[in-house]
Amino acid sequence: MSASAAEDLRPVVRRGLAQSAAVIVAYVPFGLTLGATLAATDVPPWVAWLSSPLMFGGAAQLVAVTMLGGGAGAVLVVLSALVVNTRMVLYSASLAPYAAQWPRRWRLVGAYLLADPVYALALGRFGRPGAAGRGRASPTTWSSAARCGWAGRC
Repeated sequence: MSASAAEDLRPVVRRGLAQSAAVIVAYVPFGLTLGATLAATDVPPWVAWLSSPLMFGGAAQLVAVTMLGGGAGAVLVVLSALVVNTRMVLYSASLAPYAAQWPRRWRLVGAYLLADPVYALALGRFGRPGAAGRGRASPTTWSSAARCGWAGRC
């Protein structure tokens, strides 16, 4: 991407970040709760910490880590997390027409960033400038809040 193209995206990303402020605030208490749950399990800290950026889905992450902490096998844990996140298939299908012309790498990034509140924002504002910023803030806030909850402090 050229320097001028990157500069052209800055206001769009800023607008997206501003539009996602309420979602970011809502992530914090759930992330802290999840982090405290992670800390209460016997799951190794590195597994608990890596579960946020790898899974980026609170309900599936909570199910997976709780099951691991309870001694469930890896196959059952993965299958359970997949079942919990099947709604993402429906979310993706409804957004597919908007992303059909995107380069493959951006569709992959969009798939990774897709979560319930991001979907709601995208559906409500798709086609308007700011989509890049709305998705970008979510994984950072989520992972940070979960880490703070796990550590018991920020």
